[in-house]
Amino acid sequence: MKLLTTTLFAFGLASGAVLAESADEATSDPATSTPELDTVMDWSGAYVGGILSFGSGVYGNDAIFPGDGEGELSGPGVGGLVGYNFQNSKFVYGAELALSASRLHGTEECNNPDFECALEFSTVGSLRLRGGYLASSDTLIYGLAGVAAGDADGFVDDGSGPEGEVNRLNGTVFGIGVERAFKERLRGRIGINRYTFDGQDFQTDQVYPDVSSSFNELEAAIIYSF
Repeated sequence: MKLLTTTLFAFGLASGAVLAESADEATSDPATSTPELDTVMDWSGAYVGGILSFGSGVYGNDAIFPGDGEGELSGPGVGGLVGYNFQNSKFVYGAELALSASRLHGTEECNNPDFECALEFSTVGSLRLRGGYLASSDTLIYGLAGVAAGDADGFVDDGSGPEGEVNRLNGTVFGIGVERAFKERLRGRIGINRYTFDGQDFQTDQVYPDVSSSFNELEAAIIYSF
């Protein structure tokens, strides 16, 4: 009986030592530690979005349209965009097409103060390449560059009604912005774009040559990705 008791006591001590050693090894063994998960979000694929914007800039031909050769433009826009992203780790790049109905306009006195010389955009569109870096899994800092086009009405008005024509203006766009993912497929962005349009002749009461325009645009968008 005494031998049995002694044997059980020794077995208990040995078992405790083995369990304690196993627990220490499990704690210190890096192979059993929980690995850090890669949390970079997937930004690749097609997307669509809605745009609200406001622009401010200048128009004129540095001569007599308007009277001092340069007038101010401002106004809002609303539209949409469609695009596609590719992704390589934290780098996101792709292309998008944007089109907005615009109320960007400016009116100032012509060389003849009895007339107002005006330029008014009805649409502004752009095809742009975009590339950026993921500052975090859900935040993209990006830049863009591309070609732009706009339909603009250049006219004069002496109070009896506007006289002029609508022309297609061609130019470029550059911009920077930040895009944030709210959910897996829902994102929002805000950016500043610079549009520059080449000079174009406008036939009104006379031909006003080489009327150009440029403006900065604050653009906000809600994006849905597929």
